[in-house]
Amino acid sequence: MQLPLTHYPINPSTTSGSFLATILNDTEQALLSAQSGTSAPPVALAGTLWLNTANATNYILSLYSGSVWVQLFSFDPAAGIPSAGGQAVTSVNTRIGAVKIKELYDSTETVILASGTTDGIDMVINIDADPSTNLLPTMGRIAYDSTKNQFVGRDSTSWKPLGGGSYTQYPLEVIPDLGSISNSNIAGLQFRPLSSASDITIGAVPFSIPAPLWQGGVVIAIKNSGTFKIVFSDSSATASGLVTADPIELEPNKTIQFIYDSVTNRWYPSGSGSGGGGKWLTYPLEVLIAAGTITSLPDKFFQYRRITSGAAIDLSTTPFGTTIIWEDGIQVNVNNQGASPITFKNGSTIQFGFDYNDQDFILPSGQIASFQYDLIAERWYLIGSTSGGGGLSTANDQTMIAGAAINLLALPMQSIKLTAAAPVILNAIPFTIPLDMPDRSIITLIGTSNTNTIEVDYNATNAILFGNAVLGQNYILNLIYDKTNNYLIQTGKNY
Repeated sequence: MQLPLTHYPINPSTTSGSFLATILNDTEQALLSAQSGTSAPPVALAGTLWLNTANATNYILSLYSGSVWVQLFSFDPAAGIPSAGGQAVTSVNTRIGAVKIKELYDSTETVILASGTTDGIDMVINIDADPSTNLLPTMGRIAYDSTKNQFVGRDSTSWKPLGGGSYTQYPLEVIPDLGSISNSNIAGLQFRPLSSASDITIGAVPFSIPAPLWQGGVVIAIKNSGTFKIVFSDSSATASGLVTADPIELEPNKTIQFIYDSVTNRWYPSGSGSGGGGKWLTYPLEVLIAAGTITSLPDKFFQYRRITSGAAIDLSTTPFGTTIIWEDGIQVNVNNQGASPITFKNGSTIQFGFDYNDQDFILPSGQIASFQYDLIAERWYLIGSTSGGGGLSTANDQTMIAGAAINLLALPMQSIKLTAAAPVILNAIPFTIPLDMPDRSIITLIGTSNTNTIEVDYNATNAILFGNAVLGQNYILNLIYDKTNNYLIQTGKNY
């Protein structure tokens, strides 16, 4: 009931008693019904209430300011469900004062929250399947997009996903063999923990395809939170498939990231907590002791280990330990960052031992050696060294005088450039051989002058030569060490 224009104002000179009774009755009904109607009441002053009933499922109570109607709140009259209301504010000329909340009521715990409480307070915002169409484009407004399952905020032009690069956390999901990971088109970063009842392979579509498709650059991090292996195979021939050269095996408690390319409609591996993708994992400096072992891990394919020691030491015959079954092809690069050489002991008779042609391998200071594991032989092998093919030393060049001897290092391979101020003949014992010189070590002697030559006599005590060896410029003499008899045997020369 709304008060008509004929009822206001009342003229005491012309209004009869019966018409006055009608005005009073109508006024009473208008007040009691908050002037309900499908359009604004014709009679309104500042402070007048109006219940808008134009929408049968959403009544709106408004207050007249003297110039405009201000919505206070709305509700569904049949269900009796109210909602916070209010119309969009297009202009505010003064600052809105702060509101002090004296008490907060927790409807779940049915108690009044005390001052300073840490209990949570729920705030419900607009939930909509299409905010761009259904919600007012007020800049700074926040809503929840129920289609994409993400919070969005309104800037001056459009609704944008909220977040500063943090992952959206999903609950644990159990995946069957050849299944897909449930997914929604949420922008940015997703963290999805998975589990399985046994070792499984993810299906040809690794992530169930949402509508609309993902945005380009979406990153999904997958963690294997179960106790079994999860395998991702190449499925690039399938819509929204995965592009990977080799199957990706995700072990328990390991994480891998995939990134989506909206141009090719494909997923690509973008990083793995398993150390895959050809990436070397660098570890902290490790201090070793004699007969010690270098820490190595079974599922990190490329490991870069930095080591040092307080003095020259020999590692154990199992330099990478004995308790792990490594995967085939694992590589470990070892960098000796200490001041002393470190020896890898020959372990030809020991499972998981080190093997370098049945010799010890000495890693000089500042040098790097690369080792690879062979699963069939269950052994480690040296596959390269910056010291020149397994211990080759280029830092042992020497200047000789008459009657002197060449000092050898305890290395399986070494190259020595010899210089002199005049032609010289070496000592009758021309080589100083260390007690720990590896058997079958190879020594290369290089001459540097055709004038100041260096001669080794074939009658030398600890060398067997094919005649006297006179080293001129770029002349090379090759020798091999026989540890049993403690002498060097000539194997060839280039002159």
